[in-house]
Amino acid sequence: MDISNHITNNKNWWFKILLSSFIISFIFPVILYKDKSSTYNVITNSFGSIVGGLVFFALVYLITRLFKKRLSDNQIKTVLLISFSFWWILQILNHYNFKIAL
Repeated sequence: MDISNHITNNKNWWFKILLSSFIISFIFPVILYKDKSSTYNVITNSFGSIVGGLVFFALVYLITRLFKKRLSDNQIKTVLLISFSFWWILQILNHYNFKIAL
């Protein structure tokens, strides 16, 4: 399945992933600007989480495209969930000041 077809057919799935990123960024903020409002901190953290998860997903998706392998709908969902979960775990660990260098 192509990624554009997957996005149009599974809008609720993508909405759930983005909403989960926002909630995790709200609960476990990583970057806190002292002179900015808490709303600004939540927005910047959630934007960073979404971009990070999408970049990781895009890397995995492009690697599969290099090997001429088409992913099914369920495989795309699995890769999407794993990539965002990986990013969420990094964010939660960084919130508790574990030293993780990427």
